[in-house]
Amino acid sequence: MRSRSIRVKLTILNFIIMGLFLSAFSYLLYFTLSNTLRQELDQKLRSIAEAITTSPLRLPVSSLHKSRNIDEMLDYVMGMRTYGKFIQIIDRSGTVGERTKNLETHKMPVNKEALLKASKGIATYNTIQFVSEKYPVRVITYPITKFNSLTRKNIVTNIVQVGSSLENIEDTLERFLLILLLLVPFALLIISFSGWFMASWALKPVASITKSARKITAENLKERIKDTGADDEIGRLTETINDMISRLEVSFNQLVQFSADVSHELRTPLTILKGGIDVALRQRRSPEEYEEILLSNIEEVNRMQRIVEDLLMLARADMGESCIKKERCDLNNILSDLKQQADILALEKNISVALDVKSVIILMADELRIRQLFLNIVSNAVKYSNQDGNVQIVAYDEDGFAYVSIKDDGIGIDTEDIPHLFNRFFRVDKVRTGDEGGSGLGLSICKWIAKEHGGDILVKSELGAGSTFTVKLAC
Repeated sequence: MRSRSIRVKLTILNFIIMGLFLSAFSYLLYFTLSNTLRQELDQKLRSIAEAITTSPLRLPVSSLHKSRNIDEMLDYVMGMRTYGKFIQIIDRSGTVGERTKNLETHKMPVNKEALLKASKGIATYNTIQFVSEKYPVRVITYPITKFNSLTRKNIVTNIVQVGSSLENIEDTLERFLLILLLLVPFALLIISFSGWFMASWALKPVASITKSARKITAENLKERIKDTGADDEIGRLTETINDMISRLEVSFNQLVQFSADVSHELRTPLTILKGGIDVALRQRRSPEEYEEILLSNIEEVNRMQRIVEDLLMLARADMGESCIKKERCDLNNILSDLKQQADILALEKNISVALDVKSVIILMADELRIRQLFLNIVSNAVKYSNQDGNVQIVAYDEDGFAYVSIKDDGIGIDTEDIPHLFNRFFRVDKVRTGDEGGSGLGLSICKWIAKEHGGDILVKSELGAGSTFTVKLAC
């Protein structure tokens, strides 16, 4: 099943988040409105009860004008209309005295707990259900007090109960709830369309980037995605992809060059092998001639074997499969042995090799690889030095690193070629066409060994004036 697009996912996520937000907000509004309406009703009931306690109606029932009922008395004394209100005056035992007309058919129940608190001078609210009323009734039970001159305290003489139906509040809340039930889905629909539009607008540059990236293949790696110049996520994405394509272009070109170089390096020994075999098969030869041809062929086989082994080692290094095994070793001993090997290599050209070690240097290193590194560089120094030339080896330590400089006064290297010296199979033209050319992997291996030991190789050279290779290794 095809996965949903980011646009759909963003729209769904936006719908869910806004749905939860609107639901929570609607609940908060409903709760706030309900609480506010009930508080306002309670305040009105309390105001009526307080007004009654300050009127002649607060007197005992026997003292009231029997010619008038409580509705008429409220209207006459206080100008208060009792429509929609339930009012009754009771004594401390709960006996009802006066009441409004709407309580003549069905009495308003007296809550015992409210009566007890009112007898103690505490006003209370409670909600009750009338038989004749569809909606609950909110009631305040409020004490009517009189100052007692003997005890010098206010005593509760009567209790007034004022009730009001919750019909208006319930109707208002129902209408409000209905509005919310209609508006919230409509709002979610609008938000969903808005979210879809915004996601489409925001992802439009991504679609453009995707379309452009699909057009870039191995044949046109020079192409780049058009940069909008915006300093935002899309701009940074474009910049990142272009940088990645640049790295891919470099890697691809290196791979093409690498393949060409490998083909070139292996073609020569294979050609020699084939030519030798063809010559041997053209006519019968003596055992000595066959032996000479076989010796020549074995040299070419060994050369191909060295190339393949070096390539295999570098390939494993590229994959992170390092075969470096570090242990404590004395660099002075390694360089002393190197000096002896260099003297042997230098005999043919009568080259003088000098060694100068400034101090005792101890390394945590793979001794075999370190020897391989220095022997490769020193052999190159001897190989490309002039007849009766000089090779100087200087070693010292500084700031936790060991430095070994190998300097010759040979043919030198062009400044333009120095950055490419450590590329695999790279050889300057003078060397490539000469008889002394190697496989072109030696310096690549040296660079890798130095990197594995926390260091690097620096090169300074000038055509016709010699070269200096400085190896830096972590102590």
